Amino acid sequence: MAIAALIAACTAANPDASDSATDGADLTVLGVTTESVVEPITDPVAELSGTIRITGSSTVEAITRAVVDGYSQRQPGVTVDIETVGSGVGLADLCNDPAVRVVGSSRPINGQESAGCLANGVVPIELRIARDGIAVVANRTSSLQCVTFADLYALAGPESTGITTRDDVSDLAAELGSYTAWGQGHVSLVAPGPGHGTHQLFVQSVLEPIAEGRGVGAFMRVDYRGLDSNAELVEAVAADPAALGIVGSSYAVRNADRVRLIGVSNGSGCVLPNDAAVEQGIYPMSRDLYLYVDGASDDPIVDDFLLYYLNVALDDSVLRSEFVPLAPGERAETAARWDSR
Repeated sequence: MAIAALIAACTAANPDASDSATDGADLTVLGVTTESVVEPITDPVAELSGTIRITGSSTVEAITRAVVDGYSQRQPGVTVDIETVGSGVGLADLCNDPAVRVVGSSRPINGQESAGCLANGVVPIELRIARDGIAVVANRTSSLQCVTFADLYALAGPESTGITTRDDVSDLAAELGSYTAWGQGHVSLVAPGPGHGTHQLFVQSVLEPIAEGRGVGAFMRVDYRGLDSNAELVEAVAADPAALGIVGSSYAVRNADRVRLIGVSNGSGCVLPNDAAVEQGIYPMSRDLYLYVDGASDDPIVDDFLLYYLNVALDDSVLRSEFVPLAPGERAETAARWDSR
C-alpha cells in the first residue's frame, strides 16, 4: 500500500506579516509543496504480543501516536505505552531503564548522555524523523514584529531575572547591539521546563553563546513560567497581553489565529517560522526531531515497531502531526541507519 500526502508551507501564518519588521529587515515568508510517498513493506508479518514502552519528548509524541494508530492494526497483540517526560528524562530512561528501548527527542543526545548509555550496555541509535523549529509567539494584541538573538537573551537569559517591563528588556538588548522597538508595558516569559528538548536547545543555541561572552552562566531566567506542553504555552500567551512564549514552530503555525508569530533575525533578514523556512534551514531556530533506540536490543517487538515506523508510517504520521517531513533520501538514510545497526 502506497501512502501519498501533500504538505503546503504556511505562507500566511501571520495575518500581519506584511507589516515592516522592527529592525527594518524584510520579513521572509516562503511557500513550497512537497509530495511524500511511502513504499510498502512486503515481508510476512509475524504475530507478536507484549508491550513496548516509549518515553521522551512531548513534541515527538504527536508523531509516534500517529504511528501507533496504524501499528495497532498490524500487531493487535502489542501494547504501545507512551509517556511524555521531556527529551532529557527520556534519554535518561533509555540509558538506565531496561523497560525503555525507544525515546523521542526534540534535540540531539549529548556526549554525557551517550557515554552513560554505553556504560550500561545501551547503544543509542540516532534516527532523524522530521523537522520543526522553535518559535517565539506573542499575544495577538502585541505590535512586536521581529526579534534578534540579542533580544531573546534580554527577554529570557540569566540577566533578565526580575525584568518585568519592555523598557528594561529593550535597555539590556541595546547593550548587546539590538535596535528593536519593544514598546512599553509589562512583559513576561512562558517556556517549556528544563527537562524539555525545546528548553535545552533554546538555551544551548540562543542563550549560551551570549552568556559565555558576558561571563555569566547559561540558563533561562529563573522567574519564567514553565509549562509542559505546546498547548498550555499557546493558551497562556493567548490569555496574557504581557506574555511572550517559546513554542514548537509547527504547533505555533497551526495556532496563528490565537497568537502572533514573531519573526527571528540572525543578521540576514527576519524570517517567520513557516514550514518552508524550517525545511530549507533558513529559519534561525530550525531543528531536527529524533527517535533514539537501543541498538543492542534483541526484542522482536522493538525491531518490528521500528520497521513499521520508519518504512511504512513515517511520512504520513509526520504530515498528520503537521510537522515538516524529511526528503525521500533523508528518510531512506534514517531507515538504513536502523537496518545496518
